[in-house]
Amino acid sequence: PLVIDGMLYANDVWGTVYKVDVTDGRTPKIQWVADPAIPKDIGGGLNATRGIAAYGNRIFANLIDGRAVAFDADTGE
Repeated sequence: PLVIDGMLYANDVWGTVYKVDVTDGRTPKIQWVADPAIPKDIGGGLNATRGIAAYGNRIFANLIDGRAVAFDADTGE
């Protein structure tokens, strides 16, 4: 996961990226969820990603189907 200016960005094994406001340290608030729609039958249960990266105002994720995607850090689009 990444933390940038109090926002945590994390992904799951299906490549879904989450932006979570963790600024108050007690109650995380999900800001957006970006789902790249990976078919759940890919990977045979051994799904893993290499995590996410940030550059400028973009959050980058590599997906188990071979795609690399970028999401706007503010909107998740």
